[in-house]
Amino acid sequence: AKFLGVKHGILTSSGSCAGLLALSALELPKGSEGIIPAVTFPTIFNIIIQCGLVPVVVDCEVGTYNLNLDMVEGALSQKTKAVIAVHALGNPVDMPRLMRIANKHKLYVLEDNCDGWGTTIRGKKVGSFGHISFTSFHAAHIVTMGVGGGVFTSDKELAKKVRVYRDWGRQADINGPKKYKGLPKDYTPRFI
Repeated sequence: AKFLGVKHGILTSSGSCAGLLALSALELPKGSEGIIPAVTFPTIFNIIIQCGLVPVVVDCEVGTYNLNLDMVEGALSQKTKAVIAVHALGNPVDMPRLMRIANKHKLYVLEDNCDGWGTTIRGKKVGSFGHISFTSFHAAHIVTMGVGGGVFTSDKELAKKVRVYRDWGRQADINGPKKYKGLPKDYTPRFI
């Protein structure tokens, strides 16, 4: 998180798990559409389908293999709620432009940063532009721990939701027990 310049970093068992947790944390209505690039790893399709969403595939730019931003607005519908920007082969998506499009249409932006780790746009690291980003630490990627993944965001509520989903719905609090109105004093959040 510190490297990316965001407030929260949550480790996961894999990059696929990280993507699923990131998308799940948005809690989008079932049947919502998520725009994705035509050139991507199958995990991107899988997480969309697992969340009950519909993938809308947009063509890619020749050379960068990234989402063709000229085509994104044409692919929007009333059901579109999110865009997943995949930084293919270390080539960054034009995130400032994508964020302008997303803000205009009130869309969430997720960054698949598996291949973009360390890449910058005007001094800002990819993985820190969108509402939430994820990466894989598998041996096939830029930064590796052999296995594992991570979710990154500066949004406190999204980070909390990622942790809750990661822990099977329990609101575990690593900072110690908190007091909840109407519950016994020794009651911990992990049982809520």
